[in-house]
Amino acid sequence: MAVLPIVLYPDPVLMQSARALTPEEIRSGTANGLNLKQFTQDMLETMYAAPGIGLAAPQVGVSLRIHVMDTTAEKNQPMVLLNPKILAKKGSEKGEEGCLSFPKLFGMVRRAVQVTVEYTDLAGDLHKIETTALPARCLQHEIDHLDGVLFIDKMSITSKFSMRKDLEELRRNFLAKK
Repeated sequence: MAVLPIVLYPDPVLMQSARALTPEEIRSGTANGLNLKQFTQDMLETMYAAPGIGLAAPQVGVSLRIHVMDTTAEKNQPMVLLNPKILAKKGSEKGEEGCLSFPKLFGMVRRAVQVTVEYTDLAGDLHKIETTALPARCLQHEIDHLDGVLFIDKMSITSKFSMRKDLEELRRNFLAKK
């Protein structure tokens, strides 16, 4: 296993819609030359090392609809979700979020309180989960990543304005590395 480098804002891969895995890719366990089992284990290791509660493939530079998460305090219930999609949302609440692609930045984001999500696991089996609280927030945040939507896109103008200097610093650092 390996800890992968986390892509930071404003890398363009973060703003692109990720490609869905085909049934053939899921059955074969390979996509874009990646062994999906090894890649998702590396994603989990990266998420735990960061430390974080969720990580989408675009955040490690791979534009595929894959994300991992573990919202338990014990960090002992990892989930791997392939081609996840939100089927239903209920309620609404504001809550503080951060993002591994935006180190040390946090902001208030409005999300549904409850979500129903459908996804495929590594074995190719289809699952549907209904959840609330932190798991629901994490699912929405990571699925947004797969759609090229960032948590700052969901923040109020006032909140974004308050972090403008930090965002500009991330932009400068990104451009300096090119």
